Formats: sequence, C-alpha cells, structure tokens
Amino acid sequence: QDVVLPTLCSLVVRSSNFKVRTNACAALACVPLRRYYGAHYLAVWKAVLDGLDNALNMSDFREVKHQDGLLEQLCLTLCHLTSLVELADLSALYEVAVYHVDTLQQHVSRFLNSTVPERADAVLRAAASLALLKEQQLTVTQRNSVTILSDVFTFDI
Repeated sequence: QDVVLPTLCSLVVRSSNFKVRTNACAALACVPLRRYYGAHYLAVWKAVLDGLDNALNMSDFREVKHQDGLLEQLCLTLCHLTSLVELADLSALYEVAVYHVDTLQQHVSRFLNSTVPERADAVLRAAASLALLKEQQLTVTQRNSVTILSDVFTFDI
C-alpha cells in the first residue's frame, strides 16, 4: 500500500499516456474498503482531482481518442472514494474539495448525462453514503464538506 498507491497516484496525474492513466485510476477504484487506503486516502483523492483537472490538457493529440474513457474513469473513481468516505476524513477532504467544486460538478454532471445507467449507479452510491454521514453529529467543517460533496453527487433524475 505504501508503494502501490503513491505509484498509481503519480501515474494518474503525470503519465502522458491516457490509457495508462485510465488503468491506474481504475486500479485505485478496486480498493474495496476505506481502511485499505490507510493514510493514502486523501492523497488518492487529490491525485484523482488533479487528474481530472489536467485530463483536458494534451501534449499528444493521439491521446484524444482515450480522453473520454479517462474522464469517465476519473469520475467513477471519485464516486468510489466518496462512497467510502468516513467521518474522520471530512475535515481534510473539505480543504481539498472546496477548491475543486466547480470542476467536480461539471465533470460528474457530464458523466451522469453521458454514461449508461449501470455506471450512473456509482453516483447514487456516493450520494447515499453522504446522506448517511449527514445524519451524524458533525462539526461545521465536516458539515460543509458533506454539503459540498452532496451538491456534486446529488442530482434530480
């Protein structure tokens, strides 16, 4: 975990090959439980957000055919990470999410509008997880974090 997760994060952000980035991102979403991310959970979030931010920047236009797949996988991975978020993650996650909320909303909305219903289920799982967190006793920062993320992952269907 101390080698694999940072390596995958680096690939998601820095690889010039979009297929490599997509596969690294998919691997990050294969981690089944929050505890397996350990101390790397927030770093994985940051890497996926950075990957989303720079997915539109291409130095090699041969990669354009893989861009949509990368964007979809980045959104799926964010949904997965959100579905695993725990109370203890919320304050630190607020500091990350608050600066990316517009990008998050734009890409998750586009993902929802363009993906097949089976994949859209990932957004519903993320929203359900956030709804459960909302019911807990939260600090102001934790509540703000849940609110920001709920705004991103909750849509009228």
